[in-house]
Amino acid sequence: MTFPAQAGLSRAWVSSKGSDTPSCGALASPCRQIKYVLDNALVSPGGEIDILDPAGFAPFTISQEISVINDGVGTASVQQTTAGQSAITINTNGPAKITLKGLSIDGRGAGANGVLVSSSFPMGVAPTYAGEINILDCVIKNFADNGIAVTPVATGSGMFQPNLDLTVANTLVLRNGANGMLIFPPNGPLVVVATTLIRNSVFKNNAADGLKTDGFGGHTTMIEQSTLYRNGANGLNLRAGVSTTVKHSTIMANAYLSAGKDIYAGAPTYLFDNNTIGTLQVDVQTVTDGTNNVLTRTGATLTPLSRQ
Repeated sequence: MTFPAQAGLSRAWVSSKGSDTPSCGALASPCRQIKYVLDNALVSPGGEIDILDPAGFAPFTISQEISVINDGVGTASVQQTTAGQSAITINTNGPAKITLKGLSIDGRGAGANGVLVSSSFPMGVAPTYAGEINILDCVIKNFADNGIAVTPVATGSGMFQPNLDLTVANTLVLRNGANGMLIFPPNGPLVVVATTLIRNSVFKNNAADGLKTDGFGGHTTMIEQSTLYRNGANGLNLRAGVSTTVKHSTIMANAYLSAGKDIYAGAPTYLFDNNTIGTLQVDVQTVTDGTNNVLTRTGATLTPLSRQ
């Protein structure tokens, strides 16, 4: 006789020694795969999947509010070796709070994206909260496309677009075939990634840009205590509608594969306090300098900074 998997847990445990059975999930009887827990909805929305010990995990899709946590037990690896497929896909089709912590996410040169955010959110009759996505203490590497790709879609015909908050902290994003991180809502102003916070993170050796943002209006990016180094094109590529603040960060030695700049500022950019920047290119928009910033290289396209 086959029994249905249990559901409604506030927390489920996974382990290298676990087994994917209908009764798994408790601390004494953990499941083996994160994917099994999610696909069988063992955890209620808002719950948590906790990793007990070092293990490798299959790619998975998140379609509800949840946290996946490795709180320092050793390497928790998620590998995607199938071309065109992403390692972790977030597709909640509505507001949700998602946290990924302590994961080593590896494309092995084949997988498309490390973390793909493809959720859809309804337009509203008032400003709409689309939730938050937190990527903490992770390593994301070796993907054919982007380490992190945030491409949400709006649906419906309301007047107000949904607002999504994104945080990347204490995370290393490297050796990806396109961008370290791409923020690009495919239907333009209908979706706003309202706020992106990048803190204490490193984006390096990605073939295109370290971070590319195109928010189409209303998007604020804050970069603090981070390094964008030796990316193939631009270290930081800011397109229309993106207002960016950079603090206590280093952005230099980029554009080693193709033409580019350490910062391409096609949107308002504020360089506040104690940054080291290589080559800066300003296109139409204004760059405002704060204090103690060091511009290490200049070029023909450099526009002088305007002092606050």
